[in-house]
Amino acid sequence: MRRASAWSPRAQASSIDASWSPAACATTGTARLRVCRPAWSPVEGDRWEPVTDLDAAAKALVRMGSRRVFLTTGRQELAPFARVRDSWFLVRAIEPPASMPLARSHVVLARGPFDEQDEERLMREHRIDTLVTKNSGGDAAAGKLAAARTLGLPVVMVDRPAAPDGPRADNVQDALAWIAARADEVQSAAG
Repeated sequence: MRRASAWSPRAQASSIDASWSPAACATTGTARLRVCRPAWSPVEGDRWEPVTDLDAAAKALVRMGSRRVFLTTGRQELAPFARVRDSWFLVRAIEPPASMPLARSHVVLARGPFDEQDEERLMREHRIDTLVTKNSGGDAAAGKLAAARTLGLPVVMVDRPAAPDGPRADNVQDALAWIAARADEVQSAAG
């Protein structure tokens, strides 16, 4: 059996249908490929503060004394930052949060991609001193990293969760090549 699916690089194992788990696929003989764009890596001039999760990101903001934070972690994951009482948050999301746990915040609704110049303008306009983001990789959201670098701002970078074992492709083209190779193997085996 062959199946294909795609998730956000941030998808937690608990949010993925159990039939896609590595164990379930091994049991059923289902080929499984994880397609995930490469994570971002810091370059010269970046001031990254890597953290393991959103709770650690909130603690980092307190430790760093951040006062005006650009928060791009998603509308459903704001709660860990409610403990950060001395900061104002600029929250960017595609859809409005169902509730707002942050006492001092402004929400900007927008869908990327975002270019470096627009991100820099937004950060200057709101006097941002720290960016918090998840390491989703890819080009569509990289403009905020370049803008933070240009402005000399620290970036609290939330690492990706641990990836399951098994084959991985960095992009759609590599995934299609993997699928074609598996199809060729099945066809050869069928004789």
